[in-house]
Amino acid sequence: MMASHGLSAHHFGLLSALGEQGLVSQQQLGRVMGVDPRNAVPIIDELEKGKLIQRRPDPHDRRRYNVTLTQTGRRMMLRLHRDGAELEEEMLRGLGNEERASLHELLMKLFVAIGEEI
Repeated sequence: MMASHGLSAHHFGLLSALGEQGLVSQQQLGRVMGVDPRNAVPIIDELEKGKLIQRRPDPHDRRRYNVTLTQTGRRMMLRLHRDGAELEEEMLRGLGNEERASLHELLMKLFVAIGEEI
């Protein structure tokens, strides 16, 4: 689904983090994403080139850059959420409400267990 929008999972992660956090420094963004800030720079560069995010010098610290979603980036996130919901509905179409709730509960248990191992 993301490839149809010209994006990767890394792009989506960064856009999602900005959607939740708002204006953040490149360093904070790297920490939120769980990657070294230097590794986040190529992703930031690509998204900035696509006009999905904007990077500006921090007015309080000239060594730091702040990153935020652009209007185009916010529209992209709305499309991705809509398309993701449609894809999820398509995938789960054969399950009833109770089955969906059970699947969700089991997946959350796996998610927590994996998180504890890391």
